[in-house]
Amino acid sequence: MQQILQYMLTNPTAKDTAAGIQLWWLDDEHPRDIVEECLRELEDLEWISAIATRTGPCLYGLNPETVSAAREFVGGAHWPT
Repeated sequence: MQQILQYMLTNPTAKDTAAGIQLWWLDDEHPRDIVEECLRELEDLEWISAIATRTGPCLYGLNPETVSAAREFVGGAHWPT
């Protein structure tokens, strides 16, 4: 969860599918079911948003309204604004 959030905090406009996050953001090092579970938990915490698409899987991105809590979770006090 921390790796996903850290990527989103560093790249706040980034959005991708669970498969894309697994492959590109985490270098395919985590099993898909674990990535999807983390995304569900982050969405439940409202730190990320899931955006439905018409033609494929949903896209996940940072929820700008909860950035402070997300930063605190990953332990970073010095993030770009």
